[in-house]
Amino acid sequence: MAWTIIPERFDKEDALTNYLVPYVYAKDLDEHATKFLEKYCSRALKTAMPLPLDEILEAMQLKRFEAPLPDNIFVQTFFSPAHVQIIDERTGEVVEMDIEPGTILINPNVVFMRNIGSNNNTIIHECVHWDKHHKFFELQQLLNPGISTITCAVVEKYDKRDDGSLASELDWMEWQSNALAPRILMPASTTKQKLTAILRALHQAFPNTRDAEIMQLAISQLADFFQVSTVAAKIRAVELGFDQAAGVFNYVDGTCHEPFSFKRGTLKKNQTFVVDRNNAIMEGIINPEIAQMCRSGLIVHADGVFAINNPKFVTTKDDGSFILTDYGIECYFENENIWTFDGKGELLLTIMSSLAQEESRSISENCTWGQRKRFADGKVTVPFNRFLGYDRGPDGNLVVNREQAAIVQRIYAMFLQGMTYNGIAQQLTDDGILSPGGKPKWNTSAVKSILSNEKYKGCALLQKTYTVDYLTKKKKVNEGEIPQYYVEDNHEAIIDPDTFEMVQREMEKRDKGRKYHSGVHTFSSKIRCGECGSWYGSKVWHSNSKYRKVIWQCNHKFDGDKHCSTPHLTDDIIQQAFLSAANKLLATKDTVIADGREMMALLFDTTDLEREQEELQQETQVVSDMVQQCIYENAHDSLDQTEYQKRYDGLTERFEKAKARLDAVTAEIHQMQTQRASIEDFLKAFAAMPDKLTEFTLESWHGLVDYGTVTLPTTSASPSKTGRKSKPDPRNENGSLPLEVISGSREFR
Repeated sequence: MAWTIIPERFDKEDALTNYLVPYVYAKDLDEHATKFLEKYCSRALKTAMPLPLDEILEAMQLKRFEAPLPDNIFVQTFFSPAHVQIIDERTGEVVEMDIEPGTILINPNVVFMRNIGSNNNTIIHECVHWDKHHKFFELQQLLNPGISTITCAVVEKYDKRDDGSLASELDWMEWQSNALAPRILMPASTTKQKLTAILRALHQAFPNTRDAEIMQLAISQLADFFQVSTVAAKIRAVELGFDQAAGVFNYVDGTCHEPFSFKRGTLKKNQTFVVDRNNAIMEGIINPEIAQMCRSGLIVHADGVFAINNPKFVTTKDDGSFILTDYGIECYFENENIWTFDGKGELLLTIMSSLAQEESRSISENCTWGQRKRFADGKVTVPFNRFLGYDRGPDGNLVVNREQAAIVQRIYAMFLQGMTYNGIAQQLTDDGILSPGGKPKWNTSAVKSILSNEKYKGCALLQKTYTVDYLTKKKKVNEGEIPQYYVEDNHEAIIDPDTFEMVQREMEKRDKGRKYHSGVHTFSSKIRCGECGSWYGSKVWHSNSKYRKVIWQCNHKFDGDKHCSTPHLTDDIIQQAFLSAANKLLATKDTVIADGREMMALLFDTTDLEREQEELQQETQVVSDMVQQCIYENAHDSLDQTEYQKRYDGLTERFEKAKARLDAVTAEIHQMQTQRASIEDFLKAFAAMPDKLTEFTLESWHGLVDYGTVTLPTTSASPSKTGRKSKPDPRNENGSLPLEVISGSREFR
C-alpha cells in the first residue's frame, strides 16, 4: 500500500524523523529560541539580560557538575545513569564515579582555557540537546541499552543528506544545537534594543570616532553584557540587520584586521573585504582575472587585502611576505575634509599633528604636576569601584566596608593556613563571592594583589608607577626614578601590621625558596622524607572499593633501584605526632622562649653588617663622584687617552667591587632580619598557646610547624622462627609510629 503525505496536514512543530529528531529549519530558528525561553526563562524575552544559566538548569531539572576528565573532554550530558572516569585532583589518578541522569559534566581544566562566552554557549548547547533530542536518545537506548550519552561532532553548516543514516541525524542534531544556542543567549528583540542603545551612547560619548571603531566597541560591550564571545556577538548582530558589524573582529592569518566601514548593501551573504592567505591563493587559482594580475605581478596579497605591487604601497618582511606601507593606507578626515594621499592634506596634517602634540604635552605636564602634588601632600586615593574592603568616605579618604573587610581577612587567614593563590581564588569562586572587579570568577593575580597591598594595614605607598611617555601613555614601575611617598596610619587598618608582614615573608619564601608549594591539603609540602629529603604526598589505596584509604608516603619512594624505607602515614598518625611534639615543647614553654630570645640576640645581630653597609654606601658614592670628575676633565681638558682609560678602568673596577660587596651585605642583612622575624612570629604564637594541646587545629599546626621529617628509629633485626632475619617493625606496641621531637625547633620528627 502506498502512503501519501498531504502538505496541509504536515505539522512541523510535532514532526519527527525516523530517528525521532524534530524538524528545525533555518528560517524558524529565532522562533524555536523564543519558545525555548518561554518555557524556561520568559523574562529574558522582555528585558535584555545575561541568561541566568543556573535558573534555566533548575527549570529543566538538570544539574551541572564539574570534575577533571581524561583526554581533554570539555563537556558531556548524561541521559541515563552511568559510571564515568574522572581524574582525582589530589592524586592525579583516574577514578570512577556514579552520574545521575540529567547531569551536565564539565571539565574545569578545559573551561579555564576557554572564555566565559564559550562556556555559556556550551551549556545552552547541551540544554538544547536535552530539550529537543531526548526522544532520539530514548530510541537509541532501546536499541542499545549500554548507551548513556551521545557524542556529536561540531557541525557549522548542515546539508541534509537523504541516506537516512544515524550519522546524518547526529549531524542534524548538532547543527540544531549550534544554531539555537546563540539565539537563546541573545534573543532577537532584546538584543536589537540593547545594541541600538549601546551604539547611541557610544556615538554621543565619542562623536569624532569612526563608525567602524564605534561598531567594534559596541560589539565588544554587547558580548560582555550577554556573556558570549565577540565573534558570536558579531554574527548575531549581522543576523539582526546590523550590516556594519561585518567590518569588525575579522581575523586574518591569526591577526585581528583593522575595523572598516562600507556602504550598506555592498556586502552580500558570505562576502568580505578581507581574505586570508590560503583563500587568496585559492582565489588566484579559480578566478582568471585575479590569476592573470597575480602572474603578471600587478597585484599581491598583503595584510588581508589585494594591493598594487608598488613599493609605494607594499613592502616585504624578512620571510618574503608582503605588508602594506603606511602610504598604502589612505585615511579621510571628515571634519577637516583632508585626504592623506593628497599633497596639501599631508602638509596640513603635519601642522595639525605638531599643534596637537604640543597641546597633549601641556595637558600631560599639568596633570602630572597635580598628581605629584597630591602625593607629596599625602592624599591617598584608590579605584574604589574595584578595591575590596574600603569605600570612599565623606572627605575622599578610605572607610572600611565591614562586609568586604571580612573577605580580605579571610584571604589572609587562608594564605597563612598554607593555601596557594590558585586555591584561594578557587575557594572564593566556589563560595559565590564576587571579585574586586565584580566578576564571579577570581584569579590568582587578584589574590596576590590583595595579599601584597600595604593599604590593608592602614598605610599607603604613593607613586608606585609613573607614565614614561605622554604620547604612548606607557607606564613603568617606579624603581627610584621619581620620588615615592609612604603615608603611615592614613586610615583604619583591616589587617594588623604584624600579620601583614608575616604574609609578606611567607610570599617571599614561596616565590624564592622552594621550587613548588602545594596547598591542596593541610599536610602538603609539610612532611619531608628523612631518608631522601623529598616531600611526602597523598596517595589513595583501594580507590574504587569500600576499603578506600588516603595515606601519605614519600613521593620518590619507588624511584630508582633503591627504595626509601620510611613508612607511610595517615592523617591521624601525623596529627598525633604533632600533638606529642608540641606538648613536649609546651611543657618547657618558658625555657624555650627564653632560650629562643637569647639565641636570636646572638645569631641575628646585624650591627657589624649595618656598619659595613654604611661604609660601603659612602665608598660607592665617593667613587661614583670620582668617575664623574674623571669624565668631566677628559671632556674639557686635553688628556693622554691611555692614562685616562687606565684611570677610568681602575675607578670603575673599584666601584663594581664595592657595589658587589654592598649588594651581598644588604642581602645578608635582609635574610637575617627575615629569619629573626620568622622566629619572632613562632615565639609569639608559641607563647599564646595553652600549656597543653588536647586536639589538632590548623592554627596550632601552621603557627608551630615549618615542616616535619619522617625517620625510622634504630631497631635491631632478630631471627624469626624460620631462621631468616625479619625486617624491623617500626611500630610501637600500640601500633603507632614512634616520632621523636627535637625541642626548641619548628621541625618535628
